[in-house]
Amino acid sequence: SNSGGGSTGNSSGGVLSLFPKLDFSWIAVQRSPSNPLFGLTLLRPRVAFGIAGVQPGPGEQLRLLTPGQTTPVTTSGSGTPIDVLYDSTLGNPSLVPERDRELAGGFDAQFWNQRLELTFTGYQKMAYNEILSIPVAPSDLGTETSSSEDVNIGNVRNTGVEATLNARLLDSRLVSWSINSNVSRNKNVLVSLAKGQLPVVSQATGYSTRITPGYPVFGLWAPPIIGFSDVNH
Repeated sequence: SNSGGGSTGNSSGGVLSLFPKLDFSWIAVQRSPSNPLFGLTLLRPRVAFGIAGVQPGPGEQLRLLTPGQTTPVTTSGSGTPIDVLYDSTLGNPSLVPERDRELAGGFDAQFWNQRLELTFTGYQKMAYNEILSIPVAPSDLGTETSSSEDVNIGNVRNTGVEATLNARLLDSRLVSWSINSNVSRNKNVLVSLAKGQLPVVSQATGYSTRITPGYPVFGLWAPPIIGFSDVNH
């Protein structure tokens, strides 16, 4: 088993944040290839816990402008091009760091002298004040093009499992043949919105993308099909 930790500081405020990490594994079964336990030669359960942080990038809190040109349209036609400034990055001065907490557990197993190897992991990760890039309507910017803004959307939970199976079907001095397969599943849900943050809805033709508590982040919503008729059979 081993453990580790890290810290980060804010030079302006002198704030210290700790990110402890701990992982533990135990060899529950270890048998020689000539004396396996129902084919099992190695079984190693493991568990890990850790806390991490995501610091906003240097430009994510600042509104940045980029120069350009536009041609005004008058009653007599196109006018003279004029120099303008466009928003290249909206910025969010209230953006705060994201803090993640994850617990994972699983096992590693080997059968028949490593002819068959199985790895299984289950995990749950909570992200507090998760940083997401959400769309911003052109009307909110006073432009004709849409943009996005990084915000602390709220608390997001991810749970899932991962499994890997490796089978060594043939192993000789001339030829080696192995098959590897992997399966994973992740369930994502927005537990709660940050204080003052409203649900986000992006409308498209026939469906919408939403960020709302109790459902997956950026979930797709559409009217249900309640029936149909095959007119020409």
